[in-house]
Amino acid sequence: MRLFRALRFCAQLNFNIDNTTYRSIKKNAKLISIIRIERIRDELFKLLLKGKSKNLLNELIDTKLLEYAYKPLCYILSPRIQYLNEGLSIISKDLILILSFLLMGHNKDGIKSFLKFFKIDNASYKRILIVTSNINIQLSTDSYILKKALKNLGELTLRNILYLKSILAKLNKDEIFVSELMNISSALDMTLSLRHPINIQDLDINGHDLIKLGVKRGKSIATMLEILLDVVLRQPDLNNYKSLADIVIKSNQFIRKDDL
Repeated sequence: MRLFRALRFCAQLNFNIDNTTYRSIKKNAKLISIIRIERIRDELFKLLLKGKSKNLLNELIDTKLLEYAYKPLCYILSPRIQYLNEGLSIISKDLILILSFLLMGHNKDGIKSFLKFFKIDNASYKRILIVTSNINIQLSTDSYILKKALKNLGELTLRNILYLKSILAKLNKDEIFVSELMNISSALDMTLSLRHPINIQDLDINGHDLIKLGVKRGKSIATMLEILLDVVLRQPDLNNYKSLADIVIKSNQFIRKDDL
């Protein structure tokens, strides 16, 4: 593990390894393959979290440490390595964000294979998959769109996506998009501060109420709750039992015929 640590200390303290030591790391890189994957994972992630060098990924690939640790990652990173190096130098030191940044744009099966190989914990596994799968989601300052995103993704994941979008915008020197994302983040803060209903559990009506109103049991209950939530996401003031019950009663296709 000292081979990884040598790169980590250099990246962390921002100094260069002398040529003799560097050649020795390359020569002995294959020894990494006999180390338990958990130890490799821990050292690799420490390197990604603490490294400051803009050549960090180049060194991992050039020394062949990454190849012997997990060769498919070399293929994922190599085509855009300078772009990724620059991103790593400005991204927040958060492992979920770093791994999502490195993996996004790659196919879902490849991302899953990486996460499983390095035995990522379940919570992080799910978050990284959701973030990378939704990085291209279209967002705006519109309250309804933000509420839908909050419902589907949750606040933490949505903020992760907004942050990574801002990193990409900065790397692409797209100042207009950076400004737009700042406005969306402000709109998100405002939306959350209003404490409007976001999920079905926030509705002032539930499945038992719908049955009493005559809605057919089964899928019709779930469908009607989704319809009501969509209404409330657009018009929060309608989140009261009377208004929601009126909508249910008017939706005849979900009411049991024998109760009409």
